[in-house]
Amino acid sequence: MEGYLQLVIVGYMKRWGELIYFLDSDDYICERAVSSLVELYNQTQASIVVGNLKIVDHQTGEVMRNSIQLPLSYYFFKSLKDLYACREIVEMDLNGIACNKLIEKNFLLENNLFFDIGMLFEDDIWSYKVYCCKPKIAVSSIPTYVYRMRPSSIMTTFTERHFYSSVKCADIAILYGHHVQQSPNHWFVINGIERYIIGALYKSFDKVKLKDTYSRLYRRYRKKHRPSFELWSNPNVPLATKVKSLHYLLPCILGEKFLLLFLKRQQKIMRKLYPHQAALPTIKLSDSFWSEIE
Repeated sequence: MEGYLQLVIVGYMKRWGELIYFLDSDDYICERAVSSLVELYNQTQASIVVGNLKIVDHQTGEVMRNSIQLPLSYYFFKSLKDLYACREIVEMDLNGIACNKLIEKNFLLENNLFFDIGMLFEDDIWSYKVYCCKPKIAVSSIPTYVYRMRPSSIMTTFTERHFYSSVKCADIAILYGHHVQQSPNHWFVINGIERYIIGALYKSFDKVKLKDTYSRLYRRYRKKHRPSFELWSNPNVPLATKVKSLHYLLPCILGEKFLLLFLKRQQKIMRKLYPHQAALPTIKLSDSFWSEIE
């Protein structure tokens, strides 16, 4: 993680080292956090056990988002389709971070789930790959984790390295997704590829000074990736993704303009929702940027 060490705590049940728990050094866990997650693991045998969390300001300790109030003591999902159909769990926003997750070590090793190095957002793309591997997920309603939001965190600043990492996340998602076998969670795989591509393209349009950056990056992804018809035919892929992805069906120059219309609309929405990020200055890419991402 940028600016601080990511710690890994090894939990145990019958033998030391069967479970791994992730904790960022800036944050802290609640009393009995790990033991309560281990108890839920023993009860469900889930590949991943996740606890509830709250977000506080790093400096003042002010609660920015309290833990989500859940009607059940825990939830158990055998598929991502079931998880994303549960509104309460979607509100918890479990994607994108490794912290506050207790995971079977064998699950990680058998699926070759290691962090990509040399980039930001490594836990985001790692979480995507984890979810692609058909995990069984248990979610506890018990608050176990306190995430401290720092004013200089990777979520509140933007540099060339942030943009580089967004581009590389999309590259990794494309490469990884093309090698994932068909499964009940395949909709998540193909939707994730488009999510990372659109994310990188949005940043190229919103935060990079050079006007041709979006166009150059768009053409780059058109060469790297061509989705199958399943993107539009699979009922579990969100409608918004299907509509945005219609650009693939158009000639490159028209597809580029078609998608840009959606990104401009998204920009208006994002600037209202996240005024701090909207206020961040745009960046100028170094002369070596394009050679470094290849």
